[in-house]
Amino acid sequence: MALMDEFKEEREEIKNRPFKERFAYYFGYYKWHAFAVVVALITVISLIHHFATLKTTVLYTAFVNATLLDGKDAVLTEPFAALTGTDLKKEAFQFDDTIYLSMSEQSEETMVGVQKMAALIYSGDLDVLISKNDYFAAYAYQEVCVDPAEYLDPAVYEELVSTGQIYYIDLAFLRRSKEASEQGEEVPAEEMPDPLDPSKMQEPVAAGLALKECKTLDGAVVFREEGPLYVGVLATSKRSDMAEEFVAFLLRDLNE
Repeated sequence: MALMDEFKEEREEIKNRPFKERFAYYFGYYKWHAFAVVVALITVISLIHHFATLKTTVLYTAFVNATLLDGKDAVLTEPFAALTGTDLKKEAFQFDDTIYLSMSEQSEETMVGVQKMAALIYSGDLDVLISKNDYFAAYAYQEVCVDPAEYLDPAVYEELVSTGQIYYIDLAFLRRSKEASEQGEEVPAEEMPDPLDPSKMQEPVAAGLALKECKTLDGAVVFREEGPLYVGVLATSKRSDMAEEFVAFLLRDLNE
């Protein structure tokens, strides 16, 4: 059988699997097979952008399934630049709203989104991930996000714990999911624990934060889906200090 025919058969078989298996397949496949190509593309684009603008990227944030409103990027860039002392004539914040992922279809747009996310994460170019629950969970359960306790002020962290705004993953659930997948099965979706309730988990590990009533983002970004919004700092980030400051910047709304 020709290689292309085998690939088509594999793709058709994957389409009939539960969503979590499909996502794991595509993420794992593109993470390695498309990594070099996408990294090369990102490198070329970054070089072109760098030489065209003569600006250095000091923060890269991905908004999954979202649109940055025209002219509203200043709501994010100007106050954050003032807070961090960033010279916007020489340095730039990249807010990427071009990543689209779907839980129900394997469209070309979704495949491109998965490829780009894989490349950004494993090249260290992505600093901050902001998305709705299902999409945040897909990456949090890849264990690519930093425990907020590692970078937040202890008093702020404890306050967020007390108000139920820490996002957790359950390592026990993750192991069960991996074991089930290896046997061609799937752990029922309803068994995934509430990410904001560690008391219902066997091995909770903090991996992000809930952004409840974040006025800064509400005035600049529109998300395609309803539901809770989460933010995480990537463990592979090359600019973790700036990423952590940006998360703290977003949290200021919660204390006003």
